[in-house]
Amino acid sequence: MRDYEAYFIVTPRISDEKREALLAKIEKKVKDGGAQNVETQKLGLKKLPFKFNNYPDLKDGYSFITRFSALPSIIAGLNELFRISEDVVRFQVTIAVPKAQPVEAKEEKVEISASMLEGGSAGGQS
Repeated sequence: MRDYEAYFIVTPRISDEKREALLAKIEKKVKDGGAQNVETQKLGLKKLPFKFNNYPDLKDGYSFITRFSALPSIIAGLNELFRISEDVVRFQVTIAVPKAQPVEAKEEKVEISASMLEGGSAGGQS
């Protein structure tokens, strides 16, 4: 199984109930495909960075990220669901990048011997 993220934008022209029904439908599609750890994050109403050809007068959209672990075989079905939904303005399903773990700073003591200082010439000049 791989970790995936589905980022999608929903038109603000639909009701809250219809938007919630769409989210439930997407989560159901993912879970029915055998996905685990399904989690949807609602990012809220966002200003769109540019105009879309199919929605020339649309300026805002509701953004969502659904994260899940699944086999690659369910991605085609999920993409199809996004494509046929008239309320989804844009979508992208990607392999999730693992979050970077913070690196602890280590303090090392380095001893410099006198022979190290005497042995080399500075700047390559003799």
